[in-house]
Amino acid sequence: MDFRDLAEKRLPAPMFHYIDGAAEDEWTYRQNTSAFEQFELVPRFLVDVDKIDTSTTVLGQKIDWPFICSPTGYHRLFHPDGEGGAARAAARTGTIFCLSTISTTLIEDVALSLIHISEPTRRTPISYAGFCLKKNRGGGGGG
Repeated sequence: MDFRDLAEKRLPAPMFHYIDGAAEDEWTYRQNTSAFEQFELVPRFLVDVDKIDTSTTVLGQKIDWPFICSPTGYHRLFHPDGEGGAARAAARTGTIFCLSTISTTLIEDVALSLIHISEPTRRTPISYAGFCLKKNRGGGGGG
């Protein structure tokens, strides 16, 4: 049984469908799923795993492993610490946390929750970037 199956059994239906769904017409979800279906993860056996480096660079930021907490809103529906807890977990594991515009925690409060993590424990810097996305899937000009 995977995490999705467990979540479906444990969460109230509206909460599960929120977390399991995708935004708007789910175009990005379909594109990502299609892209991932082109690849297969092949496990390696009997290899030395003492010195594995899973780090990578994303937008010029070195992270410890190829995982990013994408911007999802309403974290407090699922945990009382909300986005601050998710940001702390990302910082402690050396990856990036993206705050959603429909967050249940103010950006200032998320930043404050990270300041108290000591530098050796917080392995990613606190930074901010704002993006404005235009819907343009037709290949032509305009949004």
